[in-house]
Amino acid sequence: YFDNCENRALREKLDGVGRREKFRLRFYNHNTGYIKAEKKVRLDGVTRKDFAPITSEACERLLRDDTSWMAEASAPLLRELHARMRYQLLRPVVIVEYTREAYRLNAAGARITFDTEIRGGSCPSDFLQQEATTVRLTAEIILEIKYNAFLPGVLGELLHRGNRQPSAFSKYAAARLYGVNPAMEA
Repeated sequence: YFDNCENRALREKLDGVGRREKFRLRFYNHNTGYIKAEKKVRLDGVTRKDFAPITSEACERLLRDDTSWMAEASAPLLRELHARMRYQLLRPVVIVEYTREAYRLNAAGARITFDTEIRGGSCPSDFLQQEATTVRLTAEIILEIKYNAFLPGVLGELLHRGNRQPSAFSKYAAARLYGVNPAMEA
C-alpha cells in the first residue's frame, strides 16, 4: 500500500472521510507472474477499483523508486500513480498479506470472502519476497460480503440471525497502526 509523508491515506481511513483513494500493488498466492497496480476509490460507502497489470521487473523498479518509465506507460493508472508519486510524494509504506477463501453467489454479483492469517510488514521492499518479514495482526477471521445491486435474501437472513453486528476492519489500517509502523505520529 502507498501513502504520502503526511499519512493521508491512513488519516482519511481513520477519520471516515466519505471520498478517499488508496493505491496498492497486488498479487495472489505468491504468484508474482501476475501483479497489478490498483486504485481503490470509496465514495460514500460505494467502492470502485481500477487496475493495471505490471510485470515483476517493473514492480521491482517501482519499489526501488525507479519510476521514470511510468510516465510513458500505456496504462493510464500507472501514469496517474507516477504523477502522484512525483507530486504528492506517494511511496510504498506497508505490506499486507493474508489467506483468502472466496465464494461467489451469482445473484447480484455477490461475493463472500473469509480472510485469515492477516499479517503486515513495514518493509515494502520485501513485497515480492516469498518470506517477507511480517507480523500477525489478528487471529480473527474476517468475513466480507460484497454485492452489486442488492444483498441476496439468503445472505440477509443469515446475517440477521442471532446477535450479529456488522463491524469494520481495515487490514491496511491495522498494518499501519499495530506494531508494524511504530514511528508514525498520532
